[in-house]
Order: sequence, then C-alpha cells, then structure tokens
Amino acid sequence: MNRLFLGFSLFISLMACESKNDNKKLVTKHNLIVISDAFESQKINQYVKFSTNFKEVDLKRKNLRQYLLKNFTPKLNNKEIALGKASDSNYGWIYFEIFNQTAHKQNLTFETDHIRCDGIEAYTLQKDSLKHLATIKRQTPLTERDYPILTFAFPLKIEPKDTLKVLLRSERYSGINVLDLTLSREKKFIENSQYIAINGIFQISFTLVVVFFLISFGVIFRHKLLLYNGFFIFGIMLGIAANFYFYDQIDFPKILTLNQSNVGSLVMYITNVLYHPFGKQLVKRLPINQRRYHLWANMLTILNVLAIFGIVFIHDRIVGWTPFLYTYLTLINILWALYHALLAAIKARVYSYLIIFSFAFLPITIPNFLALFNIQANGYTLDFSFISTPILIIALAYLSINNFRKELISKDNSEKNVNLIRKNIEAIRKSEIENIGRNLHDSVGNTLATALGYLNLKNVDVHKMEKLLTDSINEVRFLSHNLVKDDERPIREKIESLVNRFNDFSSITFRFTDFSEERINQLELIKQNSIYMIIQEVMSNIIKHSKASEAYIQIFDYQNSFQINIEDDGVGMNTKSASNGIGIQNIYKRAELSNLKIIIDSTPNGTSFIIEIPYENESNNH
Repeated sequence: MNRLFLGFSLFISLMACESKNDNKKLVTKHNLIVISDAFESQKINQYVKFSTNFKEVDLKRKNLRQYLLKNFTPKLNNKEIALGKASDSNYGWIYFEIFNQTAHKQNLTFETDHIRCDGIEAYTLQKDSLKHLATIKRQTPLTERDYPILTFAFPLKIEPKDTLKVLLRSERYSGINVLDLTLSREKKFIENSQYIAINGIFQISFTLVVVFFLISFGVIFRHKLLLYNGFFIFGIMLGIAANFYFYDQIDFPKILTLNQSNVGSLVMYITNVLYHPFGKQLVKRLPINQRRYHLWANMLTILNVLAIFGIVFIHDRIVGWTPFLYTYLTLINILWALYHALLAAIKARVYSYLIIFSFAFLPITIPNFLALFNIQANGYTLDFSFISTPILIIALAYLSINNFRKELISKDNSEKNVNLIRKNIEAIRKSEIENIGRNLHDSVGNTLATALGYLNLKNVDVHKMEKLLTDSINEVRFLSHNLVKDDERPIREKIESLVNRFNDFSSITFRFTDFSEERINQLELIKQNSIYMIIQEVMSNIIKHSKASEAYIQIFDYQNSFQINIEDDGVGMNTKSASNGIGIQNIYKRAELSNLKIIIDSTPNGTSFIIEIPYENESNNH
C-alpha cells in the first residue's frame, strides 16, 4: 500500500512538471499589443520592453518614444520581469504599447503582482509629452486608489483604432525588483479581484481554524507535536497573508526598520523558526542521531532569529545582502526538512512526511535553487496550482493528527499489555512463593527435623549436627537472597550486586563481565526486571543442581541485539525433563512477556544458558 501511495505521488509530480509556454497569445505586431473583440485577460510580460539604466531626467528627451524603442530591452518570454537588486537601483522602467483594433472604446485594467515591488508610477505618451496616469504604493490607502483592492491596478481607456503608449516606473527598496504584468477587460478584472479577495479571506480563515484546533488539542492533551504543528501552520498563515498583501496597510513603528517591503522576509524567518520545534517532535521516534539533529536544528533556529533581529532593527545597513540571506536560509531550512523526510521514508518506511513535504516545499525550492546558480528551466517548471492551500494545510495538520491517533492506539494497547503483564507477573510471583514454601518445608524443615532427631540420641554427633544446622542456615540465606528486590537500580548494578551476594554464601564462584559498556541499561525498566529475575533463577538452579565450581555471566552488544551468556562447568542437565520444572517454566513466561529469546545448551561438561534481547529500535544501534 505504501509503495502504491508513493508511486501515485511520483506520477502526480511528473504530471505537475509541464511546459509554461502559453498557447493563447495576444495579437501583436512589432511588440504592439493588439486588442480584439475576443480579448478578456492575458499576461503581457513578453510584449514589453524594460530598462534598469533609464533615468528620470531622460523623460525630458525629445523623440522620447523612439528613444524608448531603441534603448529598452525587449522581453522575449512571458516569465516575470526581473529589474535587478534594490541595492543597485531602486527603480526599473517598462514600456509597452496597446492598439485597439475594435470599433468600440475599450475599458481595460492594468495589474501587477507586487510581492517584490513597492510602488508603480504610470505615464502615457501623447505625441512628445508625458501625462501622469497613476501612482500606487504599498501604503497608499484603499480610498485613494482607482480600485479599492490591495493589488497595484489602474484603468486604461483606449478609443477605437487608437494606440495607447504606457511607461511604468517600478520602485523597490529591499530585495529584488520583479514585476508580473496582466492586462484585462475591466469587468473581467473586477470579477477576478473579487474571487482573489474571497479566496484570500477563506484561506486565512480556514488556516486560523486549523491552527486553533491544533493548539487547543495540543494544550488539552499536553501533546507537543499537535501544539508545535499549530504554531508552524500559524507561521504559514502569516505567509499567506503576505502573499495577499494584507500587511500593506499596516503603519509600522518608525523606531523599527520593518516596513511593507521587508515584512514578507520577516514572516518567512518566523515560519522557519516555528518549524524546528515541530520538526524535532516529528523525527523524535525516527532511527536517526537525535543529538546531532537537535544541535543543527538549534543552530538553524539561531540563524533565523538573528535574521529576524536584523530585519526589525538594522535592515537598512544590510539591505545589500538581505535577499541572499533570505534565499539561502529559506532553502537550507526546506532542504533540512526534505532530507529528514527522505530519511524517514528510507529508514522507517514512513512515506507520508516525504510526500506531504514535497508537495508543500518543492514549488518553492526548485525555482529558488535554480535562480541561485542562474540555471534556466528551459520552459519547464513545477506547477502545483492544482493543489490548493487548504489541502496543503490539511496535509500538514494530518502529520501531527495521525501521529496523535497512533499514540492513542499505542497507549491503549500498552495499557492492555501492562494489565496482561501484571496478571502474568502475579501468577509467576504466586508460583515462586509456593516454590519457596515447598523449599522451606522440604529442605529446611526436613533438615531441622533430622537435627532434632539427632538431639534425642544418647550419643550426639556434634560434627554431624553442626553440618545439618549449617546447611539449614545456608538454605535460608539462599531463599532470602532470592526475595531481595533491586527495582530502582540499572540492570548492570543489580546483576553485579546479585553475583556478590551469591558469592557470599555459595561454594560456586560466580564471575560477571559487561562487554556492552553499560549500554544494556538503556532497555525498558520492565524488560530489565524480567532479565534480572531470569538471571537470578538460573543462578539458583546452578547452585542447586549443577555441582559446578565456577560460573560466568557475560553481557555482549551485537549489531542488532544484546546477548547474556550464563555458563557453568557442572555436570549438565537433561533439558527435556528440566523444561517441566517450575523454575524453567517461569523463565520462559518472563521471556515471552518481554520479547526475549532463551537458548539452553547442556553437556556433561557444563550448561550454557543464553538470553537474546533484540534492540527496541534502531536508535539504540550505535
């Protein structure tokens, strides 16, 4: 199922990689835009000329139109118009001509995307004179605009069979000056603007609802992944608001260097910062080096915080390299998320992270990565416009909700397992108590009864009496040592203490070596207790039945598991008949409860008892 899901996502990604060469073109003649009766709306980037060297003083030139046509550079494709860095020049110029070939007056609207543009000033050329047409800046109040909307737009009216010559000056004070020009019939423009406004309000409202529920459930259930996912999606919501120009009308405090021009970069840095607590929780259970992940995640967080400080307080001094810092940091953060999503797919076979992050981040990553190295996309790009923002928000929220659901199921299963383990442990405990009772009756009781019988003889054999009493004392000490609990200490210390206690009264010498260098202490406490009780039972059996002189307890750390070997040099045992004994049965019950493997190998020269403990997860693997 996972492979099918992954294959489907790859198919969708390939389908998204499509040519961006427009088939529907305006009728043009020598870069003259010709309006026909069929015209509705169209990007006009490829029909304009532009310049970054033109100066305002050049507006006074004679034969200005001829100068513009000769010295401005023609745009040969319909991609965005890049007018350079704001640090080199705050202004860029664009010129285009529109011819109305119809018999009717045309009411058109010019519009430009201004995510990377801070203002537009428009002129029309009439003979050799300039007429001011419109001036729109980010902070221009809606009541002072031709259209009460947040985009840069103004009307163009063209008489039948007339040509309108338009000269634009684009302003940019931070980052890169980029325009994306659209020409529409006024009615079509108003319809599109209404749709965009409603769409923007819906996207922000929907995202706010998702954020509210994620943060609320995160607080109620004390679930960090839900909580941090809510904060991260809140950062994305701030970015959505920036894309719809909702910050343009905010009057930022003069004491700060923050403004409408750089607030988009600020929002991206904030989103980067908010991702890392979410990312840490997301990869917490993945088989990766957690310490290294946290170190690099903290370093990236600090870099983004410093960038936030720079934008808010000292932006004017670093304006030259702000775009590159913004691009590099954003790309590094996105690649960081994608890399660990890929690790999750490879190492843990968790494909949802990679699929969702790919759809969310690749449309941003690939164009910026190509732009960094001045690589042309040759007319092809990733187009994910068929995936709406609400779908991506739901997909990102799904990551934490699905994780939370799995934890609830796991918690429920764990509670059932704990109850089952408690019942089995109680059964084992009762069996052990019964065994101790039988030992006290059969061994200690019989020995003391024999000693009492010797006391009634006329000639008491003192040495034999002393031996019987000593045997009884040792048996009582042996049984009492088995009742001692060491639940609070790590298993290595408990085994070492157990060996020392047995060496105090036993004629057999027990030797203990830990070759795992205490890594076995990382096991779950329940599993440690089961292992300890098994070792104690085996050592008791060695004392009772082996007739050995030495026994060795050794812990090894292999590639995928720990192994504990308990060997003696005794007379061995019959493994078939021994498996029916209460002690061996208890050992197998404990092993089953803690997912342990027991191997017994016995010969006339001694017995080898092996406990195999698989790693709980691959993060234990060093």
